Amino acid sequence: MLKGTSLTQSQLKEIRSISCRHAHEKFGIGFRTWQKVKRDPSFIPSRCRDPRREAALVEKVLQSVKEAPHLNTQVRAKNLGERTQRVQRILAERGLSKLNARLEHAGYQVETLRPLQVARQRRIVASYPGSLTHIDYKTFGFLRGRTRKTGGRIGGYVVIDSLTAFATMHLASVPNAASACSALEKHRTKAPFELDGIVFSDNGPQDFTTKAFIEFVMQNGWMQRTTRYNHPWSNGKVEALNKTLKYQCFPTLEYADVDSLEGLEKLTDVWMDFYNRMRAHNGHVNKGLPPLVFYDLWLKAPGTELEKLVHLGVIDLDSEWTLRRMGDDLGNGGDRPRGDGQKANGAAVPFAFVLESPHAKRLMTDNSDRSHLMMKPPSAQSSKRFLPAK
Repeated sequence: MLKGTSLTQSQLKEIRSISCRHAHEKFGIGFRTWQKVKRDPSFIPSRCRDPRREAALVEKVLQSVKEAPHLNTQVRAKNLGERTQRVQRILAERGLSKLNARLEHAGYQVETLRPLQVARQRRIVASYPGSLTHIDYKTFGFLRGRTRKTGGRIGGYVVIDSLTAFATMHLASVPNAASACSALEKHRTKAPFELDGIVFSDNGPQDFTTKAFIEFVMQNGWMQRTTRYNHPWSNGKVEALNKTLKYQCFPTLEYADVDSLEGLEKLTDVWMDFYNRMRAHNGHVNKGLPPLVFYDLWLKAPGTELEKLVHLGVIDLDSEWTLRRMGDDLGNGGDRPRGDGQKANGAAVPFAFVLESPHAKRLMTDNSDRSHLMMKPPSAQSSKRFLPAK
């Protein structure tokens, strides 16, 4: 073994004869170190992976997984006294990054119910335009010539109506309550209908759960609802719009001659006007119609709110899907506001409905959204299963 390194002379010769990827996988050296070893025969790397210490660390990490499979990578690395990146690499190389894989490695027999699997069997349908509004903050990049250190980050609050898909965007470099309130105010000003229902957001500590934002929502007579933690698909309407803006809106503005968020917002408002008036929208509600065209059809449709949904084909009476009010199920947010609206005709109309497939009930039992967190230790006599709590 050479002085100052854990590599031998034969291993250095092997590094010179193999590719950078194989050298990184076997000896843990980077691209620049690999180049120096190949170009300079006298160069000896001072930091590299010691195979003997690496084997001991792998054994220690795997033993930790068997003893406590539920720990995340940061906590596990802290308990072992190692760097998070090293522990994460060891787990990834052995396919143990996911919780289910670590549970199976520890001897559990996993039969977990994924909340997303149930969520795909449900649809949230707003009762009328303005009854359910989604809002979220998204970062899209940086202004030309700017970096994270020099500022100029492009981010903004995206607001979209659940039924018509009418949307607006308010740019802000950082998330804060004032910008979130301004985004809702801008949406209310530009929308052709009144906002008088639920404002749906995530649990952002810098904006959506602050006292200023909550008071703003209450002063305008709206009702705020938030998603569960680690359940971003609950706010999927605005998450899908974030993806559309990332791949369709901002690439078209890449060569725009702007040096401020105010100038960029004028251009994004033009694109959002195209989005609301002309762009075709796929989905089970719009069915190819732009938001403002769908809203015109909504105004012309006869009957009450529920009859309009049936008339426009949003709700199919011949389908096997069941219809209920949003928030009626105790296993999925029943402790939150139900959302009963009051219309001018005096009849109580829910702000939103939930369309549920018959397969959803087969996938879940009581409190199924929490069942994937339940754990039982493995037993030598009989194998335990991760089943929904009774």
